[in-house]
Amino acid sequence: MRGDNKAFPIFRRWSYYCTEAGGVAVPDSGRTYNFSNIRYAEPPVGDLRFRAPVPPQQVNRSVDQGLVGRVCPQAGPAWYIIASEFDPAYLAGKPFNASAAEAALAAANASPPFVDPRETEDCLFLDVVVPEQIFAQIQNSTSASKGAPVLVWIYGGGYTAGEKTGGGLYNPAGLIKASQVDGSDGVIYVAPNYRLGAFGWLAGPSVQSDGTANAGLYDQRLALQWVQDNIHLFGGDPNRVTVLGESAGGGSVMHQITAFAGLAGKAPFQQAVIQSPGFQPLPGNFQQEQAFDTFLSLLNVSTLAEARQVNSSALSKANVQQVAGSPYGLFSYGPVVDGLFVPALPGKLLLQGSFDHSLKLMLGHNADEGLTFTTPFVTNDTAHDEFVKSYVPDIDPSVAGYIEDQLYPTVSNSTLYTDETGRLSLLISELAFVCNTLYLDRAFGNETFAYQFSVPPALHGQDVPYTFFNGPSTDVLSDATAIALQEYVTSFAVSGIPRGPSLPSFPLYGSNSTIINLNATSITEIMDPTANARCNTLEYPSNIPRVDQAAMDDIPPSYEAAIRRDHWSIIAEYVRSSDDLCAASRVCKRWHQIYAPLLWGNPASHFGTENDRVYVALTRFKRSLKWVRYGVRSLTHTLHLPPAQAELYDGPHPGWLRDVLLKLPNLQSLVVSQLPFFDHASLLALRTPSTNNGEGEGNKQPSSFPLRLLIATQCANTTQRSLGDALIAFPNLVFLDLSRTSGARDPKVLSKLRAMSSLQILKLSGIQLRDADVVILADAIGFKIRSLDVRDNFLTDNSVRTLLHWCLKTLDKPNHASASRPRGLSGAAEEDWPSGILKPDPAVLDEFRDESFDERYLKRLTQGLVSRMPSEDQAHAGVTHLYIADNRLTIEGLSSLVKSSSLHVLDAGTVDTTRLFHRSALSSSTLPSDLQIPRFGLPGAEKLTPVLAKHSRENLTSLRINHTIVTKRATLKAEQPGPEPEIFELSSDSARNELETPAPSYELPDDQAVRFELAGDPVHFVLSPAIGPKPEDEQPVNRRQTHRTSIYAPEVAVDPEEAEEDEVPVLTATGLSPDAQSMNGVRSPKMECLSADDSRTARSRSPSPHLSLSIISRERQEMRSAQYSEPHGLLPSMLPRLRSLTLTDVPGYDENGQVIDALIQFIRYCAAEAELARLQVEVEARAWVSSQFHYPKPTSQAIRDIFALRRIILEISPTTVLSPSSSVFPNSPISPQTPKSTFRTLSSTGDADSEAFWAAQENDFSFFDDNEECGLPSIEPGTQMPLSSLSEKMTVISDDTPTSASQRPQQPKTEAVARDVVQELIRFRKDRKAAYEDAVRLGRRRTVEGYWPGEVKVVRRQGGRNATRVDFYGNLFEKG
Repeated sequence: MRGDNKAFPIFRRWSYYCTEAGGVAVPDSGRTYNFSNIRYAEPPVGDLRFRAPVPPQQVNRSVDQGLVGRVCPQAGPAWYIIASEFDPAYLAGKPFNASAAEAALAAANASPPFVDPRETEDCLFLDVVVPEQIFAQIQNSTSASKGAPVLVWIYGGGYTAGEKTGGGLYNPAGLIKASQVDGSDGVIYVAPNYRLGAFGWLAGPSVQSDGTANAGLYDQRLALQWVQDNIHLFGGDPNRVTVLGESAGGGSVMHQITAFAGLAGKAPFQQAVIQSPGFQPLPGNFQQEQAFDTFLSLLNVSTLAEARQVNSSALSKANVQQVAGSPYGLFSYGPVVDGLFVPALPGKLLLQGSFDHSLKLMLGHNADEGLTFTTPFVTNDTAHDEFVKSYVPDIDPSVAGYIEDQLYPTVSNSTLYTDETGRLSLLISELAFVCNTLYLDRAFGNETFAYQFSVPPALHGQDVPYTFFNGPSTDVLSDATAIALQEYVTSFAVSGIPRGPSLPSFPLYGSNSTIINLNATSITEIMDPTANARCNTLEYPSNIPRVDQAAMDDIPPSYEAAIRRDHWSIIAEYVRSSDDLCAASRVCKRWHQIYAPLLWGNPASHFGTENDRVYVALTRFKRSLKWVRYGVRSLTHTLHLPPAQAELYDGPHPGWLRDVLLKLPNLQSLVVSQLPFFDHASLLALRTPSTNNGEGEGNKQPSSFPLRLLIATQCANTTQRSLGDALIAFPNLVFLDLSRTSGARDPKVLSKLRAMSSLQILKLSGIQLRDADVVILADAIGFKIRSLDVRDNFLTDNSVRTLLHWCLKTLDKPNHASASRPRGLSGAAEEDWPSGILKPDPAVLDEFRDESFDERYLKRLTQGLVSRMPSEDQAHAGVTHLYIADNRLTIEGLSSLVKSSSLHVLDAGTVDTTRLFHRSALSSSTLPSDLQIPRFGLPGAEKLTPVLAKHSRENLTSLRINHTIVTKRATLKAEQPGPEPEIFELSSDSARNELETPAPSYELPDDQAVRFELAGDPVHFVLSPAIGPKPEDEQPVNRRQTHRTSIYAPEVAVDPEEAEEDEVPVLTATGLSPDAQSMNGVRSPKMECLSADDSRTARSRSPSPHLSLSIISRERQEMRSAQYSEPHGLLPSMLPRLRSLTLTDVPGYDENGQVIDALIQFIRYCAAEAELARLQVEVEARAWVSSQFHYPKPTSQAIRDIFALRRIILEISPTTVLSPSSSVFPNSPISPQTPKSTFRTLSSTGDADSEAFWAAQENDFSFFDDNEECGLPSIEPGTQMPLSSLSEKMTVISDDTPTSASQRPQQPKTEAVARDVVQELIRFRKDRKAAYEDAVRLGRRRTVEGYWPGEVKVVRRQGGRNATRVDFYGNLFEKG
C-alpha cells in the first residue's frame, strides 16, 4: 500500500473492522487496532524466487480480515532434540543420558515432519498494532500531531524458523502498556515476516550470478522502508522508528546497521534495541557453494533456474532436510559476506567505521548464551579443536591455535570453567553472541546503553518472554524484572533514554564499560563482563601472533582469496577519462558496479583541464539530477565547481545549492572557492523547503545535510548572516575552509562552530581576525580542533594567550580524565584507554602528528565515500597543527606556543620584533628629539632556539620559521641546552630483542609537491642534481688528536696481536682508503677499516653489539657536546622528531657568507646525525640476526625513529643583489639599492604617455638621481625613514652588537662580492654527492662527510603572496 492520502479511507475501513474483530485488548489501557497481513512485497515466487523482494506493483482494495495466517516456510535442526535433553541435565548436575537422546532423535526422524498449514512462499506481510488514542488522532484530519514513536520487531529463530506473531508469544500488549506508564499515547508496533532457510539465505557466487544472496536481509530492508513510507498514515512518525531484534533478529539488525558498508545512506530507522545478536561468521564462498550444491542435490536439479521451476512443497521439503542435518549448534543458513549488502563481517565493518553513525543503540545479552548450542560430545581437547575449525571453517590455523591455547585454554589451565562443556560454551557465547554487543559499544564511541539478563539460568532466548510479558507465566520467574525490561525498552523507543518511574537510572556504557544487570531480585550496575581480553582479541585478529612467514609461504591461498581477485577493480583506478569510464560502465553489470562509482563519485575530476569541457559536463550533470535514479545519485561524494559566472552553469537560481544537496544524499565534499553564486541568496535558501524534492523521496526537507568537507575560499558574495545560517545545516563537517571569505569573521559565524562536534580542520586565513574574534573562536572550538589555520590576520600575543587557555593542551592542563574535560567521540583519551583494549593503530596515530594531516583528510574525503574518520576514534587533543604566520606576534608570543609542548606542526613564518616594537615610536613626530627612542636590534627567531630544544624535542614534526633560527647564533647562553647523556646512551644490558613490531613506514616521495600553505606562485628546485666532474683532492684536515677519530661509527676489526690489552675498539670516519679519505677531506685513521668485502670474514673479530652501541652513543654525545660548546643556532639534534624544516625569507644573495656557511654547516650536522642513526640501526639489526630473529622494523623506519629530518625548504625572499656598502635595518625586507621601479606605483592620472616617460628614464637615462624625485626627497617605502623622522638623529646598529652612534667605530669596509645562496648550496650538494658516489664505486662503506640523503627544496616567492590572481575560469596570472 503506497503512503499517499488516497489510501487513507481504506485504512479507515480496516480500523472499523479491527475494532470489532481484530482488536488486541490492553489491560487498563483501552484498546488497539490490529492491521494484520499488510503486503509489503510482491509474492517471491516464480522468477522472483531467490531474488531481492520487489515492492507491490498494485494496490489490493479488498479487506484482509486477518483470519488467515501468513508464515514463511520453516525448518529446524535435529540437534534441538538432543539439546532439550542435555541442557536441563547439565544445569541440574545430572549425567547426560545419551542413549535416550539418540532414541528420541531416531523417533523424530522416523515420523514425518510437522508442516504448519499457514506456511506459504507468499509470506512477505507485516502487522501494525496502533493504540486507540493514537489512531483516534488521525480520524480527524484537522487534528495536528507530530506522530507517535514506532517499534519494529524482527524475530529470531536461527534464520530458519520464526514468524511475526510467534504463535501468540509476540503479543505487543504488554509493551504498549509499558510505553503508556507516563501518561503518553504509547508506541505503534510493527512486525514483518522475512524469508527463512534456503528461501531467504541461499548464497554463493552461483546464486549471485542469477539471484540475490542474503535475500532475507533485503526483505527486512524493504519492510523497514515500507514503515518510512506509510507509517504516518497510522499516526506514526517515520523519524522516530526503533528496531527491536533478538538472536537472529538482533544479528539481522546488526547487519542492517553495517549494510553496504554505510555507503547507501542512512538506515531506514533511527534507533535499535539489539538483544543477543547472533550469526555464524562465514566470510568465504566455499561453504556457501557447498550449501547451495547440497540444496540442489536434494531437489534433484542442477541449476538455480531449474530450482525456480520446482513446486513449493518440494522446495520446503528439501529445506527441512538440509537444515535438519546441520552440525550441532549450527543452522546451515544465515547472513554471509556477499560483497554488496554484506561487504565484510559486521565486526570488521564496525572496526573500520563503515556503518551508519547516526543511530542510537540499546544492547543486551544473556548471562549464558552458549550452552544451548554446545554439543555434549566434545569431551577432550582434540574434539574441541575440531569443533572450532568446523564452526569457523575459514579460520587461519595459527589463529585457531591461539584461540584454543591462549584465549580458551584447556580446563587444567583456566579458572573460567571446570569441564570441556563449560569451555566450549564460553567460546560459542562470546564468539557468536556477546562479543557482538561489545563491538557495537566500541564502534559507537561507548555512547550506548547496555544490560545483561541474568535471571537464572539466563540461557539464550529466555529473555523473550520477559520482553513480551503480558501477565504471570511459567516462563517468567520475576514479573518485576519483566516489567522493568519492558519499561526500559519502550522508554528508549519514546525518548532515546531507557528509564522508568520507579526504576534505577540507566547509565551510558562509557569508557568504564558500565551496564545494568537484570536478575530476579534486583537491578544493579556492573562492569560489562564482555569487555575482556578475549573479545578484544577477536575484534582485532591482526594482533594475534601468526606463524613464521617462511612457513606460511607453503600454504596456498584460501579459496575466497583465489576467486575474489578482480583485476578490473584495480585497473579502474587508473581510468581517468570520462568517456572511457562511461563506456566501461555500460559493458556489463559487473563493470557497471566497478566503474559507475568512479564516474559519478567526483564529476569534475575526469573531464580534463579544458574549461569549456568542465563547465559543459558539470552543467549536464546538474540537469541530469532531475531524472537519475536515487541509487546512482547516491554515488556522488564530491562536487567541485570551478569559479565561473552563473551563466556558464546554466544560470543557477538562488535555490541551486539546496537542490543539489537534496539530490545528492551522500555528498560529503563541496568545493566552491571563488564561486560568485555561492552567495547570500543561495545560503539563505537552505532554510527554504524545496518544491522539487524528487519522486519517492518523501515531502520533508532535512534540517541538516551530511556534508563533511566544505572549501569556500575567497567567496566575496557571502554575508555573515547567510554564512551563520548555512553552517547550522552542516553539523557533520570535518574540514572547513573559509579563508578570505566575506563575513567569516563575524561572531555569529564563529559561534556556530560550537555545534560541529566532528570538526578537525579549520582554515580562517586572511579574514581580518582580531584578538576579540579569537576569544569567540576559541570558546566555540575548544579542544576539538586539531588543525587551525589563522595566517594573514591581525592577531597579537593576546590571541596566543587565548589559544593557550582554550585550545591547546599544555603541560599545566594534562590530558587526564575528568568530567569537565571535553572528550573524544571514543569517550577515552589515549592514556585513559581501558585496560585490555588495544590502542589505535600506530600508523593512524602517526598521521595525526605529520604535517600532511590536512592533505590526507582532503584526499580521503574527495576520493571516495567515507563512513568514519580516524579522528572519531581518538580523544580530543586540542590544536596540534597551528598555522599562525603573517600576524602581529612577537617572539615572546611564539615562545609561549612552543612551551606548550603540544604542537606537532607550527607555521610561525617571519616575526619582525624590531618593526613591531618601533611602530609607534618611529612614526611619532611630536616627541622632542632627546626623547626619541633610537632604533636598535632586538633578538629575532634565534631567541627560540633554546625554547625549541627544551619543549619541542619529542613532539614537533614540522616547523616553518624565519631563517635566523639557523643562520644566527643564539645569544641567551644560560638557556642553551647542554648534552644529555641519558637521552643518547643505550643500555648496555639490552640486546633489544624484545622490541615490538612497529607500524608500517610511510616514506615521503621524492617528487612531492611544494606545500600548499606557501603563498604566491612558488618555483622550487631540488638541490640534488646530477654530479659534475670529480672534485680535486684536498689536503687532509689537521685536527686535534682524540681517542676516536670521527663522529661516524662503522665498526672496526683490529688484529688481536696489534691491539693493546686495554684498548677499546673504536669507530673510523668513513671506512674508505686513505686516498679516498683525503679526497673527501677526512683524516685517515691509524687503524684498519672494515670494508664491505671483508665484513663476512672479519665478523668474528667485530666488537659485540653492546659495545658497538655504546661507542656510537659516546660518539653522538661528544659530537653534540662540541656543537653546543660553540655559538650556534638551531641544531638538528635539538629536534630529533622534526621531519620538515621550512626557513622563510632566506636572502637570495649573501654579502659576508654568514647565511651560506650556517646553512651548509646545518646540512653537515644533519648528515652526521643521519649517519650515526644508520650505523646504530645496522648494529641493532646484526644483534637481531645473531639471535636468529628478524629485525622488527624496516631500516628506513628505524632510522627515522632516531633522526627524522628528511626535508629542508628554503623560501628565498624576492630581493636583488646587495652592494658591499648596503646598510639596512634589522629584519628589513628590502635593500636601499633595490630599483625604485619595484615599488613605484602607476601615475595618478593613468596617462599612457606619462607611463612611457617613466619607463624611458629608467632604461635610457637618469634625469633624477637616486635620492630625489622632481626636487623632493624620496618617500618610496623601504628606502628611507618616513618624512616625520628625517629631522631626528637616527642610528643604524648592526645585528649582532647593538651600540650607540657615538661608540660605533667608523672603519672603512672591504669591498666584497655578494654570493648567490642557492648556487653555493647547489655546489656543495653536488660535491658531496659526487664524493658519495665515488665511495660507492670504490666498493667501500657509504660514509661520506657532509653527504645527507635528505631533500633540500628552494621556493622562490614572486613578489609576495598577493602577486597573482585567478580568473573565473581558474587560470592563474601574475599581476603586472
